[in-house]
Amino acid sequence: SETDPHTHGADAAYADVPGMTVDITPTATTSKILYMFNCSSAVYGSALTTWVQVLRDATQIQYAERFCGYNTVSDWNPYPIVIHGVDSPSTTSAITYKIQAKRSGGNYFTFHDHGNASNRQSSIAIEIGV
Repeated sequence: SETDPHTHGADAAYADVPGMTVDITPTATTSKILYMFNCSSAVYGSALTTWVQVLRDATQIQYAERFCGYNTVSDWNPYPIVIHGVDSPSTTSAITYKIQAKRSGGNYFTFHDHGNASNRQSSIAIEIGV
């Protein structure tokens, strides 16, 4: 429903995906960071397009536009979010990686399979020394 804090209804601006944030402090400026985000989500409606971005602090480092398809059944359809990447932050200060999403068209897009508490999610950041 529209009152679900995890749900995007109507055209929306980017918003944090609940639980999809991870902090890390690299030990060397030459280190790379492998980040991995996985969570379930669901779509309800037709012609729904979603945009998902990965931020390092406030900087966008990855972006994807996805068309979720056309749903002719009045029900929620599963839509997994899986994002992996390697970043070169060039710092030894603490940094935060997170994903944000927005939607357009259709009806609703919700995270974690519309509030189903049995679904799992993961946000992982691993330093790779070079």
